[in-house]
Amino acid sequence: MVQGMRVSSAAVLGFLAQLSGAADWLPVDEGVEYVDVAAETARGEIEVTAVRVDPARVRVEVVSSIAIVEAAGRPPYPAYSLREIADAAQPVAAINGGYIASFAYPLPAGLVLDRGTLHGRFNSLSTLQSGVLCLEDDVVSVVEKEDYRTSACRSALQAGPRVVEKGGVSGIRAGELERPPFRRSLACVDRRGMLLLVRTSRAHLYDVAEILRRTDAPGFACDTALNLTGDTESGMIFDSDGGQRIRGSIRSTLASAILVFRQ
Repeated sequence: MVQGMRVSSAAVLGFLAQLSGAADWLPVDEGVEYVDVAAETARGEIEVTAVRVDPARVRVEVVSSIAIVEAAGRPPYPAYSLREIADAAQPVAAINGGYIASFAYPLPAGLVLDRGTLHGRFNSLSTLQSGVLCLEDDVVSVVEKEDYRTSACRSALQAGPRVVEKGGVSGIRAGELERPPFRRSLACVDRRGMLLLVRTSRAHLYDVAEILRRTDAPGFACDTALNLTGDTESGMIFDSDGGQRIRGSIRSTLASAILVFRQ
C-alpha cells in the first residue's frame, strides 16, 4: 500500500466521510510535484498517484509514440512503450496517452496533435472519446469534443470519457459501477489551472470522479478530468530523488503519451 491519507465512504454511491491524514506533495522538479494516497471506498481501496504540473513553469507536450521513438533513431525491432518514449525524450514526467487503433503498429484511434503536426485524426463518431486535452503556451484545458477547434491548441489529445465536467461536476453516472473496474490513467485540470497526471489501481470511474472532485487534502480539486487509455496500458514515470518512480505498466505498446519537460 502506498503511504498517505485514507478517504472513507459510508455509502455505496457516495463519499460521505471527511478526508483525513493529509499526504504531502513532494517535489519532483521546478513546477512539478507528486503525491501518493490511498482512498478507501465502499468497493475497496484505490491507490492513487498524482503528478501536479504548473504549465507556466514547465513545457507540456502530447507526443506520437511512433514519431518520438523513430526520431531518436529507429532500432531494428522498435518498441513503442512508455519506457522507450521516456528514454527517447528524457522528460521529467510521462503518462500514457489516448486509445490505440492497432497494436501491430501503434496508430491512434483519435486526435493526436503534436506541436501542430497531426499524427491521429479527430474522431467525430466516437461516443467514448468525448473530450480533448488542449495545450496552448502556458494554459491547459479539457474541452468537450463538440467544442474542439484545431486552431486553439498547439498540441491536443482526444480521449474519454470526461470523468469530471467543467465546474467540478461528476461526468460518470452510478450505472458505471455495474462494469468491471480497471487500472486508470487520467489528465485533470484543477481550479487553479494546474495539470494533474493521475494513475490509479483498479477502480471504477465513478469512484475516481468523486476522489478527483474533492477539495479537501491533498487537494486534487479537479475542475475537469479526462480518462486516458487504461488497464494494461496505464503507466506513469517521473523523476524523484535522483532516480525514477514507476507506476503501473511501462512496457505496453502506446499510440501516444503526455510528457512534461523543464522550460
